[in-house]
Amino acid sequence: MKQELKQKYPIWCADQEFGKFDTVLGDDIDTLLGCSLLKAIKGYNINWFYDFHDMFGINLTNCKEPIGVDMALVKHKCWDNHLTMMSASDYFNPQSANINNIKKNHRGHYGNKYAGSTLLQIWSYYDIPLPQSDRGKAILLAVDVAFKGHYSKRFNYIHNHYLRELGFEELIDVLNRHTMDEMYKVIYAYNLHGKIRINGNGKLQTNINLAELQGFFDFDISLPTDEFQHVRAYKRKGEDIVGKKTYDMDKIFSFALTSQDHVSFTEKIIL
Repeated sequence: MKQELKQKYPIWCADQEFGKFDTVLGDDIDTLLGCSLLKAIKGYNINWFYDFHDMFGINLTNCKEPIGVDMALVKHKCWDNHLTMMSASDYFNPQSANINNIKKNHRGHYGNKYAGSTLLQIWSYYDIPLPQSDRGKAILLAVDVAFKGHYSKRFNYIHNHYLRELGFEELIDVLNRHTMDEMYKVIYAYNLHGKIRINGNGKLQTNINLAELQGFFDFDISLPTDEFQHVRAYKRKGEDIVGKKTYDMDKIFSFALTSQDHVSFTEKIIL
């Protein structure tokens, strides 16, 4: 990652204390690989699971501050890649490690957003060597369909600009060697569109092919085997925002624009 960009990330990202924080796992491969990498290099354990409807925890008396991974939390520490600002003067979470917030990207210039994964930001910030194999690099680009913009005449420039800022010129070469159809086949090969869910016994399960993916990473990417307990319920909402300019962030737990004219957010359910 270019130093000028790295210096703009929240100061907590550079904390040197091993194991200082815990992580909050979400429901897809981007969050799982992000959490797994943070555990390997920073000693942050997965203690929470958030599926945008409910929060679950393993050790409920744990006093370590949690970091959400691949989720647009409004007021808590998180690694994120979503667009969260409605306008250039809109609120954004200053504790969010999100290149879109750093760049003040907002709904008004939606096409300029970073459309890569949360995982690539973490990988870049901590200067982790890329996988040695072409397939391993392709998997990184397939997470969260982070390759898509490269194959668009409209978005190719901005897509590759972000990869260069992250220090991933080598990944641009990978995309140049492959077609978009070939990259989608990587997604299908490992079911990277799959989800992580919690079963009736409080155990996590997934239909993502983690066993085959593991061979491309030198850190453990398996799910926690601990039993999770339910902590809090949320109301998930999605709505069009044409003509709507602001939201009351004091009432919202997570908030992201999923397209230029649509938002998805969660509110705590008060019992």
